[in-house]
This record gives sequence, structure tokens and C-alpha cells, in this order.
Amino acid sequence: MFNYLDEIAILKKDALKALKGNWIAAVVACCIMILAIIALKVIGIIMIGMMLHSVSGFFLKMARNRDKNFRSTDFFKEIITDFVPGIKLSIIVMFIMLFWALIPIFIYTLVGFTAVLEQNEAIQGALRVAFVLSWALPLNSLYKYSQIFFILQDNKDMPVKEILKKSTEMMKGNKGKLIAMDLSFSGWILVGVMTLGLALNWVIPYIIISRTVYYQVLIGEHVIEKKELKVREV
Repeated sequence: MFNYLDEIAILKKDALKALKGNWIAAVVACCIMILAIIALKVIGIIMIGMMLHSVSGFFLKMARNRDKNFRSTDFFKEIITDFVPGIKLSIIVMFIMLFWALIPIFIYTLVGFTAVLEQNEAIQGALRVAFVLSWALPLNSLYKYSQIFFILQDNKDMPVKEILKKSTEMMKGNKGKLIAMDLSFSGWILVGVMTLGLALNWVIPYIIISRTVYYQVLIGEHVIEKKELKVREV
């Protein structure tokens, strides 16, 4: 298990190796995912579940088969042959996230209500602080269940309840590391925004493959060798 920012850098460097020779397939897969979700906003949640499940499977195979050059058609095969399980899982997680998101929304409503009633400024200030802090609840759920689609890929018949439980157990003590890794992409995301989204075509696959390798580390498929600055398969 890795614990430090330099080890995250090692992991990201190793993740890039999995993209060698597969950038085009990875970029096409991410573009299809984003365009499909945008184009079908009416059934967006279904598309999100379907695409996240398919993308997770595609990148997991890419990370595990580094000598193979993947094609864009391989992603289409992933969608066609195995997309239904992700829909059910994403709907359940959506309702969980919505529940936790309602708490800061409720607090924000209280802030407005107390302002209208001209309540004590100290009360309003406390509610504003509570509003900001309450966003930690949905954020915690987001990272607690961050491994669900990878787990589903490796456990096709596992019940949703068990998938959620397993992801929760895997992320105990590891949420901060994943958050740190996500934040380390801030510079690349900024570059993507500055290029009007063009660079994001490469940044998004980089993020996904890094998260994929992170999952491999969590389940013991890879071990970070800090002294050798490389990842060793076990």
C-alpha cells in the first residue's frame, strides 16, 4: 500500500505505461462516454451507469494486458456485451448520493430562512459554516464507493449490497490517498480548460487509468516499490 505523494507520482507514471500504444483507443472510449451522457440527458443516469461500467472494464483490461494494443472497437464490444449490471448499481449509488446531498441543501435553505426572519448573525454564521462542512458527507460517499465498478468487473454475480460493502472496506484509510491523487491532476485539468477542452481528451484517460492502477494496488495486483521506483506485479 502506498502512503505518500511521491508514491502517487510513481503510480501515475506506471499508469502511463498502460496507455502506451493505446492512447487512441482510450481517448475514443472517453469521448464516446462523455458524448453519450450529454446526448441522452433524459436517461443520463442510465447512460452514466452503463458507460462507467464499460469504461472501467475497458481500462482494467488495458492495465492488465499491457503488451496488447487495444482498438476503439474493443470498447464498443465492451459496451455491447456487458453494460446492464452497471445501470442498476449506478441508480442505487445515485440515490445514496442524493440523500447525502440533501443535507447541505437543507442547511442552505435554513440559512436563507433565518436571513428572511432577520435572525441573529451568529446563528446565520454557524449555519453557513455547517453548510460548507456538510458537503463532506456526499464527498465521503463519492470516494467510499469509488471502487464499485471495478469490483463489479471482477465479481459479475456479486449482489449490489456486497459490492458497496466491499468498496467501503477497501477505501478505509485510503480515501485521503485517492483524493490526493485526484488533486494532483488539477494542473492538467487547468491545461484542459485553457485549451477549451481539447487537452482533456488526453487528461481524462490519464486520470481513469491512474484510478484503475490504484484499484490494482488496493486488491494486491500491484505493489509500489518505492526504492526501485517501479511497480512490481504479484
